[in-house]
Amino acid sequence: MKTNTFKYLGLALMAVLMVGLVISHTYTSLIASLLIFAGLLLDFLRSKISAFKWKYLLFLLPIIVAGGVLLLFMLKERNLSTLGGRIPIWLNSVNMLKEYPNGLGSALGLVGFDVPGISFQAFNCHNYFLNQMLCFSIPVGLCFLFTFIVVLLFLFKQKISFFTLGIWAALLIPLNMDYALTIVELPIVLFTMFCIFMKPYLRKAHYISAPEDKQSQERSNNG
Repeated sequence: MKTNTFKYLGLALMAVLMVGLVISHTYTSLIASLLIFAGLLLDFLRSKISAFKWKYLLFLLPIIVAGGVLLLFMLKERNLSTLGGRIPIWLNSVNMLKEYPNGLGSALGLVGFDVPGISFQAFNCHNYFLNQMLCFSIPVGLCFLFTFIVVLLFLFKQKISFFTLGIWAALLIPLNMDYALTIVELPIVLFTMFCIFMKPYLRKAHYISAPEDKQSQERSNNG
């Protein structure tokens, strides 16, 4: 009974979150959520199907249809040739980095700057890695980017699920396209995600051990 209650509660919370994403009008986050659901569905199919057949891809049809409907709405409201104005912002950010290689410090995000090719001012780079460079300097931003790449390379060397891939893709899309993640607390969020995803692999490689592992080792030593 409790299992069913938690399951229905989880589905209800997921529905509320999806409604919140629709209301927020953040297309990139909606696309990211579809990638998570697609990964979850692929893992389910992989666990239930012994031999692959092309007809099984029909199970992905609802997600593909949802993505198509989302794309139609985006075409009505955004210029996809510039990714909603992001390409001019990225190019302008690179030019600003050439002019201010030591970064702008806390001024980034407080003052808007004009961007050739778009009709509104931008307050940041719409890319988390460019933001780090323009805020703290190019060397600091490159160190952050290098650390992130090392974490991803270590992760992808392991045997991971489609669900995990979907979650990381859902994180990388807002990191590279949105400004909503320009928060001071993001590094601790990334560190928490790293700990959650890496723990099984670190235990397997004997870099860390769980309390039950220590107890079993003590019993074997005493025996």
